Amino acid sequence: MHALGEPVGERLLFAGEATNPEWFGTVHGAHLSGQREADRILG
Repeated sequence: MHALGEPVGERLLFAGEATNPEWFGTVHGAHLSGQREADRILG
């Protein structure tokens, strides 16, 4: 599960409920993964 949330290189990032190992299958997991990737983008 953790591999789904890891970036590929510097430009390909993945978000969505399936990439959150603690909250997969939920809207909360999707929201948290979006925040995680936004933080990665903003540095």
